[in-house]
Amino acid sequence: YFFVFLVFLMFLKPNHTFRVELDMLGHFRLDKTLNISKFIRKLVLSPKIKFGWINNTEVDDFFYFFSGGMPGLKGYTFYESELSGPIYQTFGGSLRFPIFMNKSIDLLNVFYVKDMTAGVILQEGSVSNSINSIMEFDKIKFSGGIELRLAMISFYSYPTSLSYEYHLPLSESIDESAKHYFSILFDFIN
Repeated sequence: YFFVFLVFLMFLKPNHTFRVELDMLGHFRLDKTLNISKFIRKLVLSPKIKFGWINNTEVDDFFYFFSGGMPGLKGYTFYESELSGPIYQTFGGSLRFPIFMNKSIDLLNVFYVKDMTAGVILQEGSVSNSINSIMEFDKIKFSGGIELRLAMISFYSYPTSLSYEYHLPLSESIDESAKHYFSILFDFIN
């Protein structure tokens, strides 16, 4: 018998890299907070803060944060070159108001529409290689959009929501194309 043993040795350079991410979201009903009239019924303000940091700025750009698209600034594409890097921050907020609530509108005998809300979303964000320059105004990008949400109950009493969002990059020329987002969500809290 003849055996062949092949030994593959890999000598990898140690790359001690870690990343930290902070993602905070809050919801505040303004009629309860500000004690305003019932005309502005159940107006909800939702601020959102995101921050990310990679300690090794020399790491391959595969590991960078991408702060565009649906999880970031929605007016820009996910792989926007000016919104990818080792340190990022985004701050945004949405203001939502109900169009109708607690209805039972039959839709094709499959869905029962319960709530419908509309909202305005404003966001800002930037990416940098150093934490000292993350808030320089020339690096900050702005995005704005509108949204429409339907909260429904599907057959067999399963919660379902539809969401449509339209966003524009406010820091670019008006010729920049708008971004459209359509979502169908199950077990979604409106």
